[in-house]
Amino acid sequence: MITKYRNQGIVFSVLAFATTVLFIVALRKSVGIREEWSEYLVPLYLGAAVLWTIASYTMAKAKGYQADALGRVLMISLLLGFCCQPAALVFPFLGFVLEDKTRSPRRSRRGAHNSSHKLES
Repeated sequence: MITKYRNQGIVFSVLAFATTVLFIVALRKSVGIREEWSEYLVPLYLGAAVLWTIASYTMAKAKGYQADALGRVLMISLLLGFCCQPAALVFPFLGFVLEDKTRSPRRSRRGAHNSSHKLES
């Protein structure tokens, strides 16, 4: 994992989580008699969605994925989001579950390689 992008991804994830919490608080406060918080709902929602997307994109870059492939996935998820709203929620969390491409095969097999070498001795 590329440390620079991982750290940026963590910062964006914390900001996205804080914005999501603020959105939920504003949503709960805007329901009922008081509607003072309702003017903050759309900017908070869009801010949280953008921050989750940036966090996921940065985490995917930290795991070694190229920007062009991620851009295609982002465009497909946004286009599908217009047709089916829950599909738009897939991309923001995609970067957290991808396989790490920066790990070399030699490093990941080190334990198996050493144990087979000991058996030959």
